[in-house]
Amino acid sequence: MFSAPKKFTGKDVWKANILLHAHFFRVKIDDGELADQQQQVVMTALTLVHRGLLQISTTHNWYTCSTLLMNISQMLVQGVYCYDAPLIQLPGITWENQPKIFKEKNLYSNHQLMRMTGGEQRKALSLLNDKQFDEAIQVAKTIPRLEIARVLLTVVGDKAITPASIVTLIVKVRIANAPNKIVPRGKGVAVADIEDISDEDTAAIENFVADFGKREKETKQTPPEAYCPYFAGRKDSQWWLSFANYQSGKLVVPPVRISDLVSERVVVLQFQAPPQKETYRFHLSIKSDSYIGNDVMQEVQMTVVDRSTLPSEPAIVDDISEPEEDSIAAQMAQLRGQQAGARRGDDESSDED
Repeated sequence: MFSAPKKFTGKDVWKANILLHAHFFRVKIDDGELADQQQQVVMTALTLVHRGLLQISTTHNWYTCSTLLMNISQMLVQGVYCYDAPLIQLPGITWENQPKIFKEKNLYSNHQLMRMTGGEQRKALSLLNDKQFDEAIQVAKTIPRLEIARVLLTVVGDKAITPASIVTLIVKVRIANAPNKIVPRGKGVAVADIEDISDEDTAAIENFVADFGKREKETKQTPPEAYCPYFAGRKDSQWWLSFANYQSGKLVVPPVRISDLVSERVVVLQFQAPPQKETYRFHLSIKSDSYIGNDVMQEVQMTVVDRSTLPSEPAIVDDISEPEEDSIAAQMAQLRGQQAGARRGDDESSDED
């Protein structure tokens, strides 16, 4: 039990609070009308998080606040607390048997379960009967395991990052357990894999970024449906990519919603480099909006150097030669000169008159 809030004392607020906590604790509501109201509250809360609170947080570049709101999205979809064991998302795993499984088998997450052999899995989930075990394994296979395949920070066309330059962040992510590897390919576009391009190959990076916009429009895919039996309605499995400054704790760019990740995806972002020469540390995090325990994070370093380290620009020769006499350009220039002279003659005649 928990006490009523002192700040918000309205009956509707208190009712919504109870219904949300009942959803997080998976308390069964026998009253049909009240159960419908609970689902309406949950879906409304999810909309408020996605389209309201998260937008306000990202407008202020609040990294920690935005991360907590993403955790609430996971809680609403799965009907759990964000600090619960990810194993609780599987069918047959309950509040009663999950602590026993963790205590006796030291099993906490779905990914840990999927790294076991079949015999080890059956032994770890010995509290489940055969039907419950088969259902739990089938669902565990569908829960995505995300990997960050490549991260690249670069200034397109340059070999170094200088103060106040426009930095391009390229991130490639993939679903390790995707049933079918679907590699996006643009129509009529020569696609290079960013994993095969070295950090020093500025020409290849420039071509990749230039072609990325064309490919992105032509490679939209339908994401898989998330397994969420405690959420009313269909929910697609989507992700948020956040990039934050480690020192300040602020978002460098607003989080990017990845809504079409089926097997692998490339995200390209741009931001301005800091004005000081220094090595900066960033947090790159990718969070699911539907599952707990599936988030990945990587630390990224960026060194900003002085502009003098860049090679000097080639001299531009401002020498425009006269066109040849028999060329079209020469004839057009001569014609324009004759027309201009005729106009001057007319003006002079008018003045004399």
